[in-house]
Amino acid sequence: MHHTILLGSPVRCADGKAGTIGGLVINPNRNHVDYVILQSEQTGGQEYFVPSGQIQRASARELSLPCSWGELNDLPHPERTAKQGSVLANLSDLV
Repeated sequence: MHHTILLGSPVRCADGKAGTIGGLVINPNRNHVDYVILQSEQTGGQEYFVPSGQIQRASARELSLPCSWGELNDLPHPERTAKQGSVLANLSDLV
């Protein structure tokens, strides 16, 4: 299934708007979006890496997530120290 995802489009959580799409992390080996980078408006532009499997709905106008705003803090974001060898630890090499 193919979806159109536009950078800058709004991202909505189950309980309201969370921010905008700031970027994508694409796996070049599979030509697949692994993560959507969410730029949060509520935390001063903090970025969250949303696994593509967490996306509930995607369109050219909006991306919807099933989680609430409070659950976003459980998602990976670059301000945290990543475990060595994890995907998050290698994001800078993938972007």
